[in-house]
Amino acid sequence: QAQWPDCLPKDSRVQAIPADHILNKKTHRPLILGHRGNPGIYQENTYDGFVSLLDTNADGFELDVFLTKDDQLVLFHEPNTEHLTGTDRTLYNMTYAEILSELNLKAVMKYGENTYDFGKTRKLPLLDDILKRFADEDMLIFIEMKPDTPVGLPDMNYINKIGAAVGNIVRKYNLEHKSVVNSFDFWKVRAAKMNNPKLVVGNYFYPGQYDPLTYDSHRWYASFPGLEACAKAIPDNLQFMQFIYQSGAILKLYNGSFYTVNSKIINNPKVSNLTKTQLSQSFRGQVSSGAYTIYRVAQSVEQIDAQEKEIDGMMDWGVDRLIADDVYRLLRKFNRARNKFPDCATGSTGTIPEDHLFHKKNKPLIIGHRGNPMVYQENTMDGFESLIQKKYVDGFELDVFLTKDKKLAVFHDADLEHLTGEKMNIYESTYEEISKAMVKKEIDYSHGGPLGFQ
Repeated sequence: QAQWPDCLPKDSRVQAIPADHILNKKTHRPLILGHRGNPGIYQENTYDGFVSLLDTNADGFELDVFLTKDDQLVLFHEPNTEHLTGTDRTLYNMTYAEILSELNLKAVMKYGENTYDFGKTRKLPLLDDILKRFADEDMLIFIEMKPDTPVGLPDMNYINKIGAAVGNIVRKYNLEHKSVVNSFDFWKVRAAKMNNPKLVVGNYFYPGQYDPLTYDSHRWYASFPGLEACAKAIPDNLQFMQFIYQSGAILKLYNGSFYTVNSKIINNPKVSNLTKTQLSQSFRGQVSSGAYTIYRVAQSVEQIDAQEKEIDGMMDWGVDRLIADDVYRLLRKFNRARNKFPDCATGSTGTIPEDHLFHKKNKPLIIGHRGNPMVYQENTMDGFESLIQKKYVDGFELDVFLTKDKKLAVFHDADLEHLTGEKMNIYESTYEEISKAMVKKEIDYSHGGPLGFQ
């Protein structure tokens, strides 16, 4: 562990998560959260996606929120809307009325090499819609303020307004004990906490912050209240970010309670070699940890399979929460799924009408397989008619093919040669051509030997 300078204000501290908060009430680990809802089934950050998680054993969900030009909190992930809507706009420069009239989330989207068909377009919801729906549900609401970096480097007006708006709406629904507020941008988290001190707040860390060639940590945070002396004492960009992570500096400065990291950060020597216990000691207080994004929609099957070992390593390290695109698979991994198998089919099973013959017969029903194939050749009129006089037989099963001229021909195999001796493919032939082929009087069914028919 590096010996960092003692440069933080003396009153800075990590704030314990209240005992009645859902993070403490849900005692199993890890907590499993849907990343932007349920993005493999519904478009990300949609009302339908979040509601669908109620049919799983997910512990909650993460969502992304922007402040619109008319100060509405709308759900979306990127500042630019083109990838998800097909329309090139900057979200925070639009009013919500403009968003409703101009933007629809596409019905079909591509993530990496994977294409997802969501059935229909959907509108961008407001955070108010989601909080109102989930106010009485036992779900953790993980609110992430966007964009990731300060607008206008930084635009403190936007930062203060989105922080206040989030603080106010959580207060409106009395959800301080069921939600957490965070961002990749530390300034926004500070603004939200200042507006609503009851909020449980934290921040994200990602690998790009530890690339000194592309990320200027001093540019963003040298002037962060309480960090000024530390920035002067640690002029190196990489070391400054290492200090922020390893010491819990940011969490201490705005009385944060948790952090969430990209899965590539854990056990990454470029970031930290500290165990979770050592981090807690460094933070001078127990802190909740989480990781994102598990089983991403953009990953290949091979990449997702390879992530299993990575997840095991995160659990050994002591992660408390996992944020996943494929909630169903993650729930199955930890034996918490409601269904053993993937919930990958849509629709519902049908119902047999009450007046159907199926209900009028005694069970079990006795059905002749392809007619009466021990006496007559299979799938023949004689075979089916022979069953009519047998009172113990309730019906028969038959096989059909669609011929080249769109007729339904009764036959079992596409190749007619075994049963007729004719080299002919049934769905490449017309019914007139097929009707000239006669079923043989003696047919060899391998192990049973040849059968002779009337």
